[in-house]
Amino acid sequence: MTTPHSVLRHYQSQAPIQTRTPTWERWLATSIRYETDYTVKDVLNEMWGLVDAWIASKEDLEPTMDPASLETEYTRVMFQGHESTSSTPAEDYFDLKYLEETYALFQRSRELAFHYDIGLTRTATDLHSFLRSVLVIMDPDASEDPEETPFEANGWI
Repeated sequence: MTTPHSVLRHYQSQAPIQTRTPTWERWLATSIRYETDYTVKDVLNEMWGLVDAWIASKEDLEPTMDPASLETEYTRVMFQGHESTSSTPAEDYFDLKYLEETYALFQRSRELAFHYDIGLTRTATDLHSFLRSVLVIMDPDASEDPEETPFEANGWI
């Protein structure tokens, strides 16, 4: 004879297993398959090295935050993605000047992610919108007034 409790246990055992999305910290600490002491964070550090070198090679780009915060924000974007907002004239200029380069940069980063199989689901758009939100593009013809932004100097804002 079946009791209500046995029926309940039967249905509970048939319930689908729910997987939890890992937290950012847990994801960073995830070990890489076939590597003994290499984690997702180590791969992201390699990827960040590519991005950081690209930023340093651009004389007209200036980060809006300190290097450690910029790196932390980058790892968060690679975990969560980056929500694009409406663009300003400065961001439109950034798009025109650097869209192809940021796409190529993402491709090189993605090759690392695929090599280590970290399950990266972010897109080139995430990287590009992140970079344009944390970098200021300097206008070489702008005034020397430190209080004035490059686009204010040209009357674009």
